[in-house]
Amino acid sequence: MAKFKALPPLEELQKILSYDTETGVFTWKVRPSKSIVEGSVAGSVDSTGYRKIRLKKKAWLAHRLAWLFGTGKDPGDLTVDHINRDPLDNRLQNLRLATRQQQQCNTGVRLDNKSGFKGVSFSRKRSQWVAYIGLNGKNKNLGWFATKEEAAAAYQEAAASHYGEFMAS
Repeated sequence: MAKFKALPPLEELQKILSYDTETGVFTWKVRPSKSIVEGSVAGSVDSTGYRKIRLKKKAWLAHRLAWLFGTGKDPGDLTVDHINRDPLDNRLQNLRLATRQQQQCNTGVRLDNKSGFKGVSFSRKRSQWVAYIGLNGKNKNLGWFATKEEAAAAYQEAAASHYGEFMAS
């Protein structure tokens, strides 16, 4: 499991940053550098689509800072999951703590997916659709189906049962 660095103390952050729990936006209370204007949106979006805020030559993920500002607690080794899967939606109501495994349950359809449904693929060998679900690092076959919609329904049922609130909608 990846270890996250401890966040700076909340009191220190509150002196230089403002966080709006309703919008999820951080703004600068002070000018951290000559190029940044007080009141402007803090941070920038990185190549993975997440907002990072630089403080004292260290980059911090905005959603982890949002959790700290909103709850007063450092998430520690847990991830901060975006419920709606939008990495820029850092509203407190869109964030929840999760293990890495739980966070992986809240993923959408992969870009290379050809069925259009998560957990569904076509077997040319059997000329049927197969549904599968990832559990404990392994794929479990949920059965073979005549249509991709039937396979998707089997996946949705299994995901609801195994993933609970972390099931991707």
